[in-house]
Amino acid sequence: MHAVLPGMRAIGEAPFVNHDSAVRPRPDGAGTWTTFAAQGAYSAMLDDGLAPDHVLVAT
Repeated sequence: MHAVLPGMRAIGEAPFVNHDSAVRPRPDGAGTWTTFAAQGAYSAMLDDGLAPDHVLVAT
């Protein structure tokens, strides 16, 4: 994170690719869907933490 944070601050955004599978999981991909849900939570945490720097974290 420390390596990419200066670039995020410079451009004012941090795009993350997420998937709606975190919202509608399927039983045949439990590990994958758990990862998507965790990525969504991490993106939300980054968005809150970087808001004072005017960096938008979008999923």
